[in-house]
Amino acid sequence: MVLVGNKCDLEDDRIVEKEQGDAKAKEWSCTFMECSAKTRYNIDEIFDDVVGQINLSEPAPKTKKKGGCALL
Repeated sequence: MVLVGNKCDLEDDRIVEKEQGDAKAKEWSCTFMECSAKTRYNIDEIFDDVVGQINLSEPAPKTKKKGGCALL
């Protein structure tokens, strides 16, 4: 899970401080990242982080065994 603070390009209008986001992320045992859709700051990094977490959480697909013994 990733906690995302958006609109970080609007520093003067900030309601939630970065420290608050960090604290909540620590409480929830997740990552906190800030981004801006307007400037595309951290957008790719956030998606990379989420995809990486998904890849780590999903078990690798089982491969079927080929061959084997047959008794007649």
